[in-house]
Amino acid sequence: MAANRQTIRTTCPRDCYDACGIHVVREEGHIIRVGGDPKHPVSRGWLCPKCATGYNHSWRDPEMRLTKPMRRTGAKGTGSFAPITWDDALDEVAERLRRITVGGGAHRVLTTHYSGTLSLIA
Repeated sequence: MAANRQTIRTTCPRDCYDACGIHVVREEGHIIRVGGDPKHPVSRGWLCPKCATGYNHSWRDPEMRLTKPMRRTGAKGTGSFAPITWDDALDEVAERLRRITVGGGAHRVLTTHYSGTLSLIA
């Protein structure tokens, strides 16, 4: 192990019931790996696939992250998007919700509380 390598024991920040224990391995001040904490009583060293992949790939790669709202420009599933402003994105969402509620469809708008990936306990 490198002399400047540090392992930080912490808890997954996602909103799951398990509150999985994680090991964040840093070297030279940069995260090089995130894994499960084998001493955690529930997850026992495992992370759900979503967090294991995200923490070690897309969430740490700035090139893969969205930094502005995007509007679909092609058919759903084709991956065709163009950047738009935050004001335009919020206006579009507000207008869609307004049309639904004014048209008597407010019961179709469902608000939910995010509950993480519902890992091992769920």
